[in-house]
Amino acid sequence: MILSAIAEKLKRRSKDDFKGRHFEASLILQAVCWYLRYPGFRGRLFHNTRLDSRTCNYCLSVDGRTIERDDPFGRNTIFHSSCRGIWVSILMDEEEKPSIGGIPQSLKDRFGDAVNDSIQPKTPKTNKNSLARREVEKRLKCQEK
Repeated sequence: MILSAIAEKLKRRSKDDFKGRHFEASLILQAVCWYLRYPGFRGRLFHNTRLDSRTCNYCLSVDGRTIERDDPFGRNTIFHSSCRGIWVSILMDEEEKPSIGGIPQSLKDRFGDAVNDSIQPKTPKTNKNSLARREVEKRLKCQEK
C-alpha cells in the first residue's frame, strides 16, 4: 500500500526525468517497486553467453561466472557490438545457487570504460568443466585437423 502511494507520487513528479529512456517511466517505477517488494531478486548475477564459433575469447572467458548483484562489473550489459551474452538473476531462495567465483582481475583489467573498449585475450580463461571450456576444446580439436 505504501509502495503504491510512493510510486504514484513519483509518477506524477518525474514525468520529465525519464525522457529519452528506452522504457516508459511507469515501467521503470514498476521494476523499482518489484525490487523493493521482493528482496529475493537481490541475489547474484550469472553470465550466460551464446557459445558457438563466433563467440569471442573475452565472452568465452566471462561465460558461466557468478558475481554479487552489487558488483560494478555487472553493470556492463554488453562488452562489444553484437555481444550475445546476458547477466541472469539468481534468486536468493533458489535451492542450487552457483557459488560466487567473481570475474578475475585480469579480465576486468582488459575491459575499458565503454562498449568495444575491451582487449581480447589470446586464449580464453574459462572455468574447469564449464560449457565455455568445452567450446574451447572443440575449437582446438578443429585447429589440429
